[in-house]
Amino acid sequence: MTLDIRSVSAGYGRTPVITDIHMTAAAGRICAVMGRNGSGKTTLLRCINHVLPPLKGEIRIMGQDISCLARHRIMALMRKLAGKRNMTVIITLHDPNLTYHYCDDVVLIHQGRVAAAGKTVDTLTSEVLTQVLGDNIRLDVTTSGVRVAVPRTFDLNRDTTKPSL
Repeated sequence: MTLDIRSVSAGYGRTPVITDIHMTAAAGRICAVMGRNGSGKTTLLRCINHVLPPLKGEIRIMGQDISCLARHRIMALMRKLAGKRNMTVIITLHDPNLTYHYCDDVVLIHQGRVAAAGKTVDTLTSEVLTQVLGDNIRLDVTTSGVRVAVPRTFDLNRDTTKPSL
């Protein structure tokens, strides 16, 4: 899986952090991004991970520009590549829905310790989500049987055609 960075610039607000970055990370190789604190390493990784959109330039995985892809499309691409190449992929996520739908296994860390670990379908429960992410989120099942994490105040099965009193 080749990663190509082409003319990427990014920053926060009006403050540029990285400018016109060009690099390639070739398949089967380990590429280090080095620099002093504040040099732009994390900003570059945030662009690659689709957390921070680049102000300009392209980020391509296997020739496909990922800047226009939604996060779930990137996760699907990573899953496909991992399966095809028998690769191990470790990713950090904040979104329990992306975790549930695209990850086979999960390790949940809370206050510097492992709170739960195992197969995602068994480990990602309402109780664990509450412990790790707080009381504002729970696991629910849609009428079509899909498990999703939703805010506690949101009811997926409520009839929205009738006014609530």
